[in-house]
Amino acid sequence: MKPEQVAYEIKQNDKVGRYVVAAKELEAGEEFLVDTAAVIGPKHHTPPVCLGCLSLTSGDTLCERCGWPVCGPSCADLPAHKEAECAVFAAANVKFSSSVEDPTADCPQYECITPLRLLLTIGSKIWNDKFALLSHNCVPNTAHSIGADYKVRVRTTVPVKKGDELFITYTHTLQPTYARRQHLKLSKYFDCECARCADPEELGSNLSTIKCPKCEWGWVRAEKPLDDASDYKCHKCEYKMSNADTMKVMGVIQREIEALDPADLEVREQLIKKYHAFLHPKHAHLTALKHSLCQLYGRVAEYTFEEMPDLLMERKIELCKHMLQIADIVQPGYSRLRGMILYELHAPLIMLARSLYQQDVLTGFALLTRMQEAERVLAEAVHILSFEDPDSMEGQLAAQARFSLEQLQQTIIMLPQQIDIMDGEQHIGG
Repeated sequence: MKPEQVAYEIKQNDKVGRYVVAAKELEAGEEFLVDTAAVIGPKHHTPPVCLGCLSLTSGDTLCERCGWPVCGPSCADLPAHKEAECAVFAAANVKFSSSVEDPTADCPQYECITPLRLLLTIGSKIWNDKFALLSHNCVPNTAHSIGADYKVRVRTTVPVKKGDELFITYTHTLQPTYARRQHLKLSKYFDCECARCADPEELGSNLSTIKCPKCEWGWVRAEKPLDDASDYKCHKCEYKMSNADTMKVMGVIQREIEALDPADLEVREQLIKKYHAFLHPKHAHLTALKHSLCQLYGRVAEYTFEEMPDLLMERKIELCKHMLQIADIVQPGYSRLRGMILYELHAPLIMLARSLYQQDVLTGFALLTRMQEAERVLAEAVHILSFEDPDSMEGQLAAQARFSLEQLQQTIIMLPQQIDIMDGEQHIGG
């Protein structure tokens, strides 16, 4: 028996087929399943790559058997290629004949490779026990990371009781209900009926909620969230919006957001102001804009940490705390979303505290208290991000955060002495 099988059991019912439950009490952050990729192959949209090692290639060197790009004979003989599409293409005389002049541009011919490799595994033992056995939920209690070894490691994000089902998510948790359910229907062929989808308020996240245009305090929500054609109604004055009209407006806003320049901070703030009177403050569209701003403040030209005034430091803190409120509902516990937002939060907490102390707005004791708050925030970010693969972006950020935490802790140790010496001047060095 594999070690991870002690932690979970596979069960089955008529609704979802096979699913996974905890075989024992699982703590938050506990790894309970390690699975190897069923197949490894090129992405759906990719420039020409070697079909052996998947490195980028010009496409000039071809496999002698099938005539598709490889780095050379050694890559042509790698099992990933030789024992998969190579024999199929050779037998069918399907040659690589890309007409793409730019070797960095997407090559449509590659779209068939990974699906073909997966189809060729049908009937093998990899279909009996794999990561995909976990059922979907729009509020997952697990997270996973994929390492350079092509293994997926699955861990809990919250404590899970023995017998409770273990869930992953097959969609984007920051999307509103109508968008999540549509994505699941089109890509996974099922209608999600989880507690979040069934709740007009989305468990209090209100990612689908609209302000009532008729009364002052009403909120407009789907009458029947599990009905894709449901109309929307105000919970106070019962004003109604048709499904067609609601989706039309949501589509317009979505397209406006998708058209934004990735680094355009100011336009995002303008859109928040523009739609604040129409959407709930936590609506998915406003949350998407706020999520981007969390990452942009401090990192784009004219808005670096060195250039940002206190007011914008406070704005970044406000945005991060908004995202943490959302994460607590839709990705609770040690989720990647929470770890990343906590990391974004620590820097403005430190810099604002120092600035206010230098302006005599904070006492030495208040400065120390705020620095300790930043330490707690950063320590939790390090803890969460340390679950990620060390070679991933999040894993590399964990190493950086760990270094920053050590520096911050040293500063906090020295701070009481510095405050005693300098409190008469109410000043501390940066």
